[in-house]
Amino acid sequence: RTDATHAWDLDPQLELAMRPTRAGMSRRGAMVEFELTVANAGGLPAEDVRIGAFMLGDSAAVPTEIERLLMHPPADQVVPAERIEPGDGTRLNAAVPLPRDQVDAGTREGEEGFTPVLVADARYRLPDGSEGRTAAAFTFGRINGGEHLVRIALQDDPAMYADIEARLHSVPAKV
Repeated sequence: RTDATHAWDLDPQLELAMRPTRAGMSRRGAMVEFELTVANAGGLPAEDVRIGAFMLGDSAAVPTEIERLLMHPPADQVVPAERIEPGDGTRLNAAVPLPRDQVDAGTREGEEGFTPVLVADARYRLPDGSEGRTAAAFTFGRINGGEHLVRIALQDDPAMYADIEARLHSVPAKV
């Protein structure tokens, strides 16, 4: 054990936790509803925290598409800035739509549908004025009790499913 304090021990450290509530498909497109918790595990307040969430049409989404969304987030999908104290957090209940023509549907193991990827991004101001960022991508699908998620069915009639699970799609990025 060491009692040395490092500068990074005092910086804000944001962590993301995802809890899906519903997901589905209608004539207009896909919709994912979720609760995102953003917690500050660092030693200083996270100032000017801006949280965004963006959806890609299928879990086969390439990492470059996720990076593109993180580099150029849609402004209409970022919530207003706030401050998060050390040891505290904030919860965001949100729904993210995706137009039907952007849903990458297909058939896997005889099952037609899609498994969307939701990218969550939290940006904040560090004490030196630079920007910190924590981001993670989550794959959404229906629960089947096994290793794989069940694809969300494509439907013309609105259908929202509550038996939804979110799994980490890629290793969270912290900058």
